This record gives sequence, C-alpha cells and structure tokens, in this order.
Amino acid sequence: MSDVLPKAVTPANADAVIQFLKRQDHPYAYLLFTRSEQANATSYSGLPSNALDQLEAALQHSGKFKLLYHNRDAQILQL
Repeated sequence: MSDVLPKAVTPANADAVIQFLKRQDHPYAYLLFTRSEQANATSYSGLPSNALDQLEAALQHSGKFKLLYHNRDAQILQL
C-alpha cells in the first residue's frame, strides 16, 4: 500500500484507502496486515515502525471495515 497510496499510509488516511478500494470495482475488498509487512515497510520503504499499525487502527475506527481474523502475526480486514 505504501507504493500505491503513499500519502494514505503516513499519516494514516482511512478515507483515501476506502476511496481507492471502492474504485477497484470489486464487490469485496480485503486488507491483510502482518508483522512481516510492517518489517518490510520499515526496512525498505522507510516508513515509521508504527505506520501500518496506525493505518490499521484508523481503518477499524472508520466503521467501514470488519475484522475477520486476527492473531499476534496477522489481521484481516474486509471493507
């Protein structure tokens, strides 16, 4: 996501992500947040270590996403 919508990731911009997903013209959209994605984003994209955590929290607080699954390594959200 940091490649496609860099300004939506930091600062966390739930509205930009929601609008992007709605424009994809699919009936369902899923976002996966994993510890390895956070490590990758921090190491290779230069994002702050908490950037994806903040984005995930913003998306959940938007009321537009449903948490389908979570454990200590991954969370799956559905729009």
